[in-house]
Amino acid sequence: RALAKALTMGLEYGAVCGNGPCATELGALYYNGEAVGQDYAAAQKWYERGEELGEIQSIINLGYIYEYGRNGERDQRKAYMQYAKAAALDNAPEAIYKMGDIHSRGRLGGSDKALAYRLYERSLSVAQQRSDLANASQAALRVAGFIGDEENERYGAPYDPFRALELYQLAERGLRLDIANGLTYYRKRLTEVLKNQESMRGKLTFFLR
Repeated sequence: RALAKALTMGLEYGAVCGNGPCATELGALYYNGEAVGQDYAAAQKWYERGEELGEIQSIINLGYIYEYGRNGERDQRKAYMQYAKAAALDNAPEAIYKMGDIHSRGRLGGSDKALAYRLYERSLSVAQQRSDLANASQAALRVAGFIGDEENERYGAPYDPFRALELYQLAERGLRLDIANGLTYYRKRLTEVLKNQESMRGKLTFFLR
């Protein structure tokens, strides 16, 4: 407990003094309930401080606060604005695929899967250029979901089970790394990715006959 208190005090001091990463990290501690009790109001407060300091991850994380209604009702429009801001300022791949999610699920009034697919491809491209495995894996599983299904050609996603399998394998690598780093909530998603790999192998077997 003493160590946790020292950690939060140090991060708070850094954030107050103008250190953006400290504000983001402090917000994440409160958001996830790590070392301190989970407190979404405190998380939002420090993410907002990080945003003031130009911290891209704080801008994105505020989007999650609004998207999932951590401090009240969900507000998809505010969430989208946060993701769009991070994408505009830094071309942030996480923000780009989150924008895709909102369009794919129709959370701004109507589903636009064609735009969602383009955003997922853009996110994947940027993440790979930056050697950002964590975000590349998230974008990869989304792109694979589109190109692994012939039905999605109507959205401009070319049917390509070969590439879909490769992308699911990329997603597996990233998810395993995340899980090893403590993000155990990705285990369910990893199981789904492994099942999707088998599905793609089945499609390839049929395709190659």
